[in-house]
Amino acid sequence: MWGENLELLGFLVVVGGYRDKAIIISIKKGLSVLSLCFIVLVMVLFKLALSMSD
Repeated sequence: MWGENLELLGFLVVVGGYRDKAIIISIKKGLSVLSLCFIVLVMVLFKLALSMSD
């Protein structure tokens, strides 16, 4: 059980880091459509990962 939780935590940290980078990059680019789509995709994956942990 702990192994699964640690894997999930690692995944969430990585996804969270990518999300932050995507937000910073998109702000620099003036919120281009592509980066906005990427942020939405990452947030959906993030919510899926959280629901899987229940």
